[in-house]
Amino acid sequence: MYHLAFIALNTNLKDIYAISGSESNCCFHQPTLISEFGPHKIESVLFNLGEWVDDPMSLRSASHAIQLLKVLDFPNHTPSIYAPISVFVAVMTLWTFTSIKSPESSYQDQLARLDSEDRESLLTLFNNPSNLPEAIMRYGVRYLGGCKEWRIGAALALVLAKMTETRSAV
Repeated sequence: MYHLAFIALNTNLKDIYAISGSESNCCFHQPTLISEFGPHKIESVLFNLGEWVDDPMSLRSASHAIQLLKVLDFPNHTPSIYAPISVFVAVMTLWTFTSIKSPESSYQDQLARLDSEDRESLLTLFNNPSNLPEAIMRYGVRYLGGCKEWRIGAALALVLAKMTETRSAV
């Protein structure tokens, strides 16, 4: 719970949740995004998340997200009642950390900011993918879809799957 609390206190989850409900999923040309939080200017949400990603606090949040996944033995299923929402928050935090960036940077630039232990753990958790942001979402969908004992897991898996589907269609 410590890692989840740290992420919640140091990450703008409202903006991350807004991005998860967007149709554009971070395409800079879309004028607005619609989510359960109502209409937002995508430029404002992306600006806020871009500021967070550039802030040193995002490194600490990403580190806690990595540690949270390790504690939960991700991608193996854990019978904890906190696992589905914890994995969802960790996956969204890591996806945002690796996806929201300036057009001239890549997720490798973000990886380089992590300390070597966190970087190695992150790549190991997601099986050293060629496209880390995509792998984060795929593994998150697979994990949450398998949380059959917790209905919220299936709902959260659908959110991640929608993001993955929309992102690959763009």
